[in-house]
Amino acid sequence: MFSIHTDTFAGYTRYLLKNEQTNETIAVLPEYGGLIQELVLSLNNHAYSIIDGVTEEDLPGNMWYKSSLLFPFPGRIKDGIYTFEGKDYQLPINELMRKSALHGLIADKSFQIIRTDIKNDRAILELAYTYTGQLTGYPFPYTLTVKYTLLSNHVFRMDIRVQNTGATNMPMGFGWHPYFKTGSRVDQLRIILPSKKYYELDAFVVPTGKIKQMQGFTAAAFQKGGNQIAGKQFDHGFTGGQYKGSAKTLLHDELQNLTICLTQSRHHGFNYTQVFTPSHRNSIAIEPQTCMANVFNNEIGLLVLEPGKEWIGDITVHLQ
Repeated sequence: MFSIHTDTFAGYTRYLLKNEQTNETIAVLPEYGGLIQELVLSLNNHAYSIIDGVTEEDLPGNMWYKSSLLFPFPGRIKDGIYTFEGKDYQLPINELMRKSALHGLIADKSFQIIRTDIKNDRAILELAYTYTGQLTGYPFPYTLTVKYTLLSNHVFRMDIRVQNTGATNMPMGFGWHPYFKTGSRVDQLRIILPSKKYYELDAFVVPTGKIKQMQGFTAAAFQKGGNQIAGKQFDHGFTGGQYKGSAKTLLHDELQNLTICLTQSRHHGFNYTQVFTPSHRNSIAIEPQTCMANVFNNEIGLLVLEPGKEWIGDITVHLQ
């Protein structure tokens, strides 16, 4: 039923996990940040491509961070400067317009394949990236492991594990940056957000610390045909909301009779969701995160790993 094979994409080796019966597929580029280049899931015997992934023209570069893994911080660190446990650090500036360090340090790094496995009900690809602490702006060694699983019940699952391999405490945050699509324009879609609460942003697009309330976009409004994205520009970081063990974001397409459901494990610290509408409005970024932008300074969701300790988290995507 399941298979794993490789081909070449934009000069990189691409791994394809496939359910041969349903045509469901996960396409991964281990050599370029371990990102998911394509995600195809099935509903009612129809396969849908639901990730606006990188094209060959996007690489190398991926300026929109399509499906990138964001570590050791998602979002921006203002001026690339932060202080941790009494010491000052300067990260490389890679967003020149805002003079910020943006979306971590691993988006273009090569991951090692540590496991491939095919079972009756799943296909698994497990990757690892080992960092030795060579940057003076982030001198905290770690191993990041990501396991991608395609399941027979039409679910995609991502399991993340970070181990602090250094001798000191390590500040961190994790995020995933997928752009979801249904085949319709974003303005034809409706959305259920994980929370009505979001953080106000300043001119540098980092949180001011003030929490505001989004008007509408509730489950009750959705049931009455509301929550249209049309005319709405999102660039909001939402809190985990009313959910306890997990937070969910639902993206619904009436024309396709399709709902994309993204679930993030709040009990492991995935307490924030960034939602962003790009100007072309053919897809929408729904980004599960453990923290907010500028986390090394504002500490909103900051995780601190002690030497030898691990952090784990998980994300799932399915159609309904």
